[in-house]
Amino acid sequence: AKYTKQLTSLFQKIDIEQSGQLSLDEIQDAMKADPKGARAVFDAMEISVESAWELFILLDTDGDRTVNLGEFVEGCLLLRGNAKASDIRLLLHESKSTCNKLATLEKYFEHDFLIEIQERLASVLAKQN
Repeated sequence: AKYTKQLTSLFQKIDIEQSGQLSLDEIQDAMKADPKGARAVFDAMEISVESAWELFILLDTDGDRTVNLGEFVEGCLLLRGNAKASDIRLLLHESKSTCNKLATLEKYFEHDFLIEIQERLASVLAKQN
């Protein structure tokens, strides 16, 4: 709860337009304008982020190129401290699973999809004759 209040306060400081969304520019400006203030909050939480861009990418979980208060607070809380072995194992598992899915999709497009297109094309050509 302590960090949630600090993060909410930091979010509100960074959100100059008071839109409820942070842009990359707002995060970069905040880190340039008050590097010690923003950095102090992150350092206190043991969040090591080298650049505003890196932080923005990690926090923008829905990929809409903005970070809302929920993404900001939740993301910062998840980034807190060092990665645990279980976190790394989970990432490796998810990575392998994604690679397997991509390999299956690649196989489909290389083989099955090509055959399906050829069969449909042959069917259309046969109907024309």
